[in-house]
Amino acid sequence: MKRSNLPNNTDIEIKEICEICGEEMDENPFAYDYDSENKLVFKCPACGHRKVRNL
Repeated sequence: MKRSNLPNNTDIEIKEICEICGEEMDENPFAYDYDSENKLVFKCPACGHRKVRNL
């Protein structure tokens, strides 16, 4: 079985679910962090909860 090399397969969207209210969290690329290269910061639009995920 061969894996397709379509350009659509390059964008991987990571979704996080808020632990407090259960809403889908948005990625916040402008979060203030010294080591932002290896981290993704998510923020819940409903309750404002923040979550940091290491890559």
